[in-house]
Amino acid sequence: LGKTGKALDELFKDAEGVDFNDPAAVTAFFRKYSPARVGDWIDVIRYNSMLSSPKTFTTNLMSNILAAPEKTLVQGVSSVLDAINSYIRPSKQRSYFAGEVPAFLRGFFSKDGFSNGYKAFADVMMNRNIEQFSEFSGAIPLTKPGTKSRVFENFLKFIPKLQDATDRFLSEMLTTGIENSNKVKAKKIRDLYGKYTAPSAQQARQEGMELLYRGEMTKDSEGILTNSVGRIAEIIGLLRDNPNPLVKWLSKFTFPFLQFGTNALKRGIEYNPLLGTINTLTSKEKKIEQFAKVLIGTATTGILAAAVGEDRMTFSEPTS
Repeated sequence: LGKTGKALDELFKDAEGVDFNDPAAVTAFFRKYSPARVGDWIDVIRYNSMLSSPKTFTTNLMSNILAAPEKTLVQGVSSVLDAINSYIRPSKQRSYFAGEVPAFLRGFFSKDGFSNGYKAFADVMMNRNIEQFSEFSGAIPLTKPGTKSRVFENFLKFIPKLQDATDRFLSEMLTTGIENSNKVKAKKIRDLYGKYTAPSAQQARQEGMELLYRGEMTKDSEGILTNSVGRIAEIIGLLRDNPNPLVKWLSKFTFPFLQFGTNALKRGIEYNPLLGTINTLTSKEKKIEQFAKVLIGTATTGILAAAVGEDRMTFSEPTS
């Protein structure tokens, strides 16, 4: 809206009668000052083309489903490392506990987890939630409801919206599990040490989004390597909104999945034995958790290397 050329006072005055809890009202207000352009339709068509492959959808779904096992594995290894660290350094306060793992799973598979996930899924598919979650869903509709244009738009956006809705479904399940896990953590710490401020619901939701590769590009608490990747991505993001059409569209077509790709690269760094260690040493918090990821990555690398050395990656018979 800052590019409309309208004075802020005029925009604020016009917004006074808008119900910002009503997606239709928000859409109408937004499109009044920012009508859909040819470039918006190009984005819809190109993301539909890229995401319409069943293989692409299945790959994304499987990577998201693995978020829950990844979370439990990191929690379990972190609790062991934290216990060892506390034994070696008795003055060090515990931060991770084995009880968080079953608590997370109970929350993830709970009735609340499924119901929250279903509601989030339905809200996206029915246009009841236009909050931008993933970069390819085009959250704010381009057309007016009840028109033939909206029918055409819904057709083009069906696959990207289904992808977004599925991500939201799993995000809500993960968030419910994380909140349940945080309750166990809070009780343990309060029983052992007294006062403790538990993470907020918003922080739990943010962690759930990070597990689905939807996290923020940069965070002050992160290590130097992941933050460097995030800063480069932020620069690319600015180029995608550049007034120069050549720069704008070149960056858009070169980096179509910027948020997902950036988070995937950062995740790879965290699990890399060497890069993950450097990143952990330069991070400001959650060092135990970061080191747990390094150990998991190191163990996985070792297992794969051994399998390659024994020629078992093709399931061949042992040579000796």
